[in-house]
Amino acid sequence: HEIPVIPPHTPSSSTACYSVLVTAKLDTEAIIRQFGQAFDIHQCADLTEAGMNSRMYTLITGGVPVGVATVDTSTVESSLTTRISFISIERGKQAGLKFPPEITRLSDLIDKVNAGDVAAQVELGDAYFVGVFGKADAALAVDNWRMAADQESPIGYQRLALAYYSGRGIERNIEVASDLFEKSAAGGDSEGQAMMGWIYSKGDGRPRDAVKAVDWLQRAVAQGHAGAANNLATMYAKGDGVPRDQSRALTLYRESAAKGCGLSLVNLGLCHAQGRGVEVNKAEAAKCFQSAADIGETEGEHNLGVLYEDGDGVVRDLAKAADLFERAAKKGHAGAQNNLGLILARGTGRPQDLIEGAKWWIIASASGNSDAIANMPEMKRYLTQKDLQEAQRRAAEFKPELATDAAPLSGAPRK
Repeated sequence: HEIPVIPPHTPSSSTACYSVLVTAKLDTEAIIRQFGQAFDIHQCADLTEAGMNSRMYTLITGGVPVGVATVDTSTVESSLTTRISFISIERGKQAGLKFPPEITRLSDLIDKVNAGDVAAQVELGDAYFVGVFGKADAALAVDNWRMAADQESPIGYQRLALAYYSGRGIERNIEVASDLFEKSAAGGDSEGQAMMGWIYSKGDGRPRDAVKAVDWLQRAVAQGHAGAANNLATMYAKGDGVPRDQSRALTLYRESAAKGCGLSLVNLGLCHAQGRGVEVNKAEAAKCFQSAADIGETEGEHNLGVLYEDGDGVVRDLAKAADLFERAAKKGHAGAQNNLGLILARGTGRPQDLIEGAKWWIIASASGNSDAIANMPEMKRYLTQKDLQEAQRRAAEFKPELATDAAPLSGAPRK
């Protein structure tokens, strides 16, 4: 009834199968990890058949699938029986074993990558970046994207540039990222062109140059890039690098929004709310913000929350406002964090909770939100020292969820 000690072992082509049969309640993954300490384990498939539950795990080392573990559990005469079997990928293929689609796809991709297939190098890098085959590994993603870039692939340049720009899987280096994005853009990649427009518009990695920004954005827009259309629209709205043209800005925002760009939906909403190029129409603004919020756009969630809190363009609903502020606050939106703190402090739309309200104000204050900074002294008047310490503890533990990226990359991998 004790969990058997399984010696560390890496499946190889000479390994047909290695099995352990136990008749006790056990921690399956603990046994599998004993089998191969170097493996990252993730569950691939759950299969249920008459009288037996079967589960399959992948054994991965260095990002490469080397084997699978199958766990079969059955009950015979009231006795629980579990068999754990291990087999290598190579041996399994030779034996005609049917692997889960994820494993077959990963194995095939690796074969193509090793043969120098650029598309496979990019695809495998994307898969590692977002964790398609288990735990995400940005460093492995970078290794594959670099192979594609070494073959002068525009999309390989773009993906590697993204890694340098974000500092994911490699040390952040904006200058190197800019050079790689430019190579990608010159090769005709719309993502690279959009990023060059972004870089020149912000002066990020290159001296700010609005005219060059417009030029690159126009090239990306000509290829149908939604994020670039949004950013080009903003430049027309401001008269930045081009003559100010609100009508052109609206057209671009609409085109971008029709392609699912959340930021464009937000900007359209702002145009309707503020009367920029159109008559003021808060109800239409609410529709735009709602569409943006529906696809997880943080700014749309916050702005719609404001309308519900004020009853502006929609029927006033403080509970909905609180829900929307919370969604945006959890993704790091400082304005939403301040507003949620205010709702909790007042007990409007949510039960009053001074400690939780203070938590959100502490978090927003750390981001430099002036309203939250102004609210904190008033809040402290109503909190004991113990309560304040608890609010600070909660704030210190806060980690923002993934928010929609404001950068114009629409097709690059996200996690």
